[in-house]
Amino acid sequence: MPEIYIGPGNGTSFGASGNLIYRFPPANEKVRPYAGLGLGLARIDRDFSGNYNVIIGAQLSFIHENLSIDYTMRNSFDYNQLAVTYSLPF
Repeated sequence: MPEIYIGPGNGTSFGASGNLIYRFPPANEKVRPYAGLGLGLARIDRDFSGNYNVIIGAQLSFIHENLSIDYTMRNSFDYNQLAVTYSLPF
């Protein structure tokens, strides 16, 4: 699962990652949990470095089949991200 992100603010941050996601077997069709790991490069607070990602999230099919929410931890809680995502069907 590719990821590109930007963090505007007092010093813009940006990065790109490649993540592998495991989707757990659904207990129901409304919420489908997943977890993943990934590697990426980022520029955060004027520092350019590599990072690793740990992701937990869920696909929210009760709202829309392509909508998800996830939490990403980068480099052991150094940088954290809560994201609402929309998957493109290609």
